[in-house]
Amino acid sequence: MNEVLKLFCRERVIPVISGVGPQTGVPLGQALAAGGVTTAEITFRHREAPKLLKAMYELCPGLCAGAGTILNVEQAKNARSCGARFIVTPAFNPWVTDYCLEHDIPVVPGVCTPYEVEQALDKGLNFLKFFPAQAAGGTAMLRALAGPYGFVTFMPTGGITEDNLLDYLSLDNVAACGASWLAPQELIRKGNFDEITRRCKNARALADGTCIGKRRKIE
Repeated sequence: MNEVLKLFCRERVIPVISGVGPQTGVPLGQALAAGGVTTAEITFRHREAPKLLKAMYELCPGLCAGAGTILNVEQAKNARSCGARFIVTPAFNPWVTDYCLEHDIPVVPGVCTPYEVEQALDKGLNFLKFFPAQAAGGTAMLRALAGPYGFVTFMPTGGITEDNLLDYLSLDNVAACGASWLAPQELIRKGNFDEITRRCKNARALADGTCIGKRRKIE
């Protein structure tokens, strides 16, 4: 597996950031780093997202920033031009997946059914986003998928909170979780970066304290 995706497996908790502009890039990157987080997903739901990604790529060299909610190839091209280290999609999109594979960009396509899992496997991918995690059956669904697809590893995202984080991370087929509560836009816009750092530290402590020895080897 690409080194960027191996980083996901080491980080275990990946901040999902949305709805803020490039002026927040440096203080946000510093807040994440202070909390022990070196990887972040910038969702392309907001028109300022490409600028934020570019700012973090250029000004926060210690941060592995990628693009999320990529819905088409044009967005994937834009994300790549802005320095995205990886791309995450909400569902399995064969065109975006093919583009990323052709250009050697790590891609984590979203799935929530066995059919989508098999589409991803057909492309040679076995590290997948499970979305929307809670709404699509949560840990029960992931346990069910582990039966026929025990060799597939997931990053559940959607409805993950500090309260249920360990329920997901305790599963053998979960490598990392997407975490929108770590750096929500209301905290970023208020400049409350100390709270973001606190949340990151807590999440890392939870993950590190309970998952030592359980981290799967991802090939």
